[in-house]
Amino acid sequence: MEGKPSVGGETPSQLANQQWWVDKIKKEEAEKKAAEEKNKPAAGKGSAAAPARGGAASRGAAARGGRGAAAAGRGAPAARGGAAARGGAARGGAARGGPAARGGAAARGGAAGRGGAATGRGGAAAKPAAGGKAAAPAKQPAAAAKQPAAAAKSPEPAKEEEKPKDAKPVPSNAPLNKMSHLPRLGLARVLAREAKDSPEAHMLYNDVITMSPGLHDAYIELGELLVGSEPLKAVDVYAKFPFPEGESSFDDAYIHGEIVRLLMKNEKFDDPRLEKHMIAWGRVMGLGALEKYVDILDAKFKSQILMNVYAGVNNKKADDPDMQAFFKFKMWL
Repeated sequence: MEGKPSVGGETPSQLANQQWWVDKIKKEEAEKKAAEEKNKPAAGKGSAAAPARGGAASRGAAARGGRGAAAAGRGAPAARGGAAARGGAARGGAARGGPAARGGAAARGGAAGRGGAATGRGGAAAKPAAGGKAAAPAKQPAAAAKQPAAAAKSPEPAKEEEKPKDAKPVPSNAPLNKMSHLPRLGLARVLAREAKDSPEAHMLYNDVITMSPGLHDAYIELGELLVGSEPLKAVDVYAKFPFPEGESSFDDAYIHGEIVRLLMKNEKFDDPRLEKHMIAWGRVMGLGALEKYVDILDAKFKSQILMNVYAGVNNKKADDPDMQAFFKFKMWL
């Protein structure tokens, strides 16, 4: 995320797959859903009022239309077959008993008879002719039923890939995320717990030292990783710390003490860093912290280093009369 816009864009997969991020998204969705349900009843009551008042018009229209339709059906001239169905013109005609009235084709079996196609009691579809076939109309519904099945089998158009819900456009002037040493320090600590000789952990500690030179933890923790296998490299790491020119703090004193301890342990008595850090350590912790190492140097006849250290801790020069008297007492002169 470092160096990338801090606003908009898609969530990286490394972040989206983490459990804390998934829980955060679920919580936001639940809150949004609860807010929508809270506002939903108020909108429902207002929308249901309008159709209730206008329902009377639809009822009246249906009632009026229904009665009128029924009346029109009852009074239709061709409802029961028409005048020609009952007897046609032959019933009241001049030739009532004529051959055409009783047994004529027009009276019983003619086109105007009871089973006629045009003016019969049931209309054209009520009573079909004796020799007619009804197979053709019956096949039409079956053909119509096949059409939905064929439509259902038709392939659906391919759906476009859905974009992540949290994807937002990135503004052109969006600020970039700054580089931080804290994530690197945390990751280095985790890797160091798994394996002290992890090269990735060492690299991350060095990155932290570069990004934040005044952070004591990075120097101390990296030095502790190197003490067991390469103690002199640990001294090099400690010596990189930018110590202040004035008085040192207790955190500074810890690093001073580690440098002195490692140099003395490895008998690097002539290392120029030994004298410098013994003076700085003694100014913070007092001469009592140096007694052990003073005895070792005295046994090794390192009198010059001891005189410089004692003079430096007391903020005096080695040729100071008071210091010269003390050195004679210690038999360093």
